[in-house]
Amino acid sequence: MPKNTPTEIVDKLNREVNAGLIDPEIKARLTDLGSVPIPMSPAAFGKLITAETEKWGKVIQATNVKPRLRATGFAQYYIFSVRRIAAEPPPRQIIAL
Repeated sequence: MPKNTPTEIVDKLNREVNAGLIDPEIKARLTDLGSVPIPMSPAAFGKLITAETEKWGKVIQATNVKPRLRATGFAQYYIFSVRRIAAEPPPRQIIAL
């Protein structure tokens, strides 16, 4: 969603998404796909994204994951690969997740 989207639009979209997430049919389908639907406010969602970004950023840095851009047809996406050398010593720092 664009940064300066009016609050009324954000709130309406949030209400509609949350309504979908509690709909039994949609909830069951998402669960079948391995998802855990969690209706939340825009502020709570922002906090979740911030926390997850920090957590996985630490993992990416500790494991030396490097993004590679790969194009297939019309889509471009990043593939993360881990470069490890067998002789590389294990990290000395433990990261709490």
